[in-house]
Amino acid sequence: MPETTSHETAHFQRVLTRHLTLPLAVGAFSAMVFIGLIFFLLSQLNWVEHTQRVIGKANELKTVIVDQETGTRGFLITGEDKFLAPYNLAKPKMASELLNLKGLVLDNQPQLDRINRIESLQKQWDQFAQRIIELRRTQGDYLSIIRAETGKQLFDEIRRELRDFIGEENKLLQERNETARSTTFWVIVSYVSLVLILSGLIALSGRRQIMTLSASYGDALRQHVLSTKALQEKAWFRIGQTQLAERLLGQLTLPVLSRHVLEFMAGYLGVAVAALYVRNQSGQLVRAGAYGFDKHHEQVAQSFDLDHGLVGQVAMDGQLKHVPQVPDHHFKVTTGLSTGAPTDVVLLPISNDGQVNGVMELGFMRPVVERDLELLRILATNVGASVEAAQYRQRLQDALEETHQLNE
Repeated sequence: MPETTSHETAHFQRVLTRHLTLPLAVGAFSAMVFIGLIFFLLSQLNWVEHTQRVIGKANELKTVIVDQETGTRGFLITGEDKFLAPYNLAKPKMASELLNLKGLVLDNQPQLDRINRIESLQKQWDQFAQRIIELRRTQGDYLSIIRAETGKQLFDEIRRELRDFIGEENKLLQERNETARSTTFWVIVSYVSLVLILSGLIALSGRRQIMTLSASYGDALRQHVLSTKALQEKAWFRIGQTQLAERLLGQLTLPVLSRHVLEFMAGYLGVAVAALYVRNQSGQLVRAGAYGFDKHHEQVAQSFDLDHGLVGQVAMDGQLKHVPQVPDHHFKVTTGLSTGAPTDVVLLPISNDGQVNGVMELGFMRPVVERDLELLRILATNVGASVEAAQYRQRLQDALEETHQLNE
């Protein structure tokens, strides 16, 4: 039993440790997954921000190109150098803006090719602008060059390439926004599903382990209850034997012995009515004592032969007989307030050295259970031996009195 208890305690500790560490491990794992998902989402958002920055730089480049064209046109119209200020300011910015855009689109070869074409076209337009500006300053024929629309074609080509560049970036921005939204949705769904699945698995595992422990401890508790009940039954049997033995101590006469036995049966087993029949030398059963009978039954004959009724049959067979649901007319229990009939009757043969020397008739106001019958079988021999001893003393006393009378 101690080994079993130690094994169950160790098993319980293992289960408890498992269910403490498993949620912590799952929590740490889910936290790592969550952090990884956050970094993944940030990377997706970084691409969106990168595309927005490229579009912003492209718009700045567009502004610089327009400023150059505006400054050139103003100078050509007025011939005053102050109108070249936008052109002069935009010219150094152009190289810087083109360089920044190249650095941002290094991962996108088609866009990088567009920037290179824009740079090449811009250099050609710069050469064209420098030429017509110089002709305007020297009062040369710059109008014929303008009418040739070479500059206009270059500028339109630049604007078209830049428009295509910005359009492609807007398309990428839309795609990346859609990807970010879709990724965010599926990341959230995946994470929640993962957490729910892991929580469900932990719950199922915990329930299975707890049910196993519950069943194990339930079995142990039932075994303990059964053992306790068995010990209580044994104690009840021993106490009954001890109390009856204490009542049978001493050299009791048969009437006193009968009264003690029947009172014990009434007190310990809850017998409502009882009678003790003792077999005399002629073989008849004689009532030696009664308990709880009314006047009617007290007047009934107190001796009968062995072939008379169930009492005689039990004396002949030597077997206990349990009669449940006794008819009302069998005998009645009378108190100061009411009269009733017992529900069960037990006829118990008592014996000494294997010979039946009497019968106890016990009436119960409750159903008789198996442990009552078992105790009665155990006590039958003790009562039979005491009855035999009382009869022997009575016979010895009768013999002594007869001898005394003969001597007189």
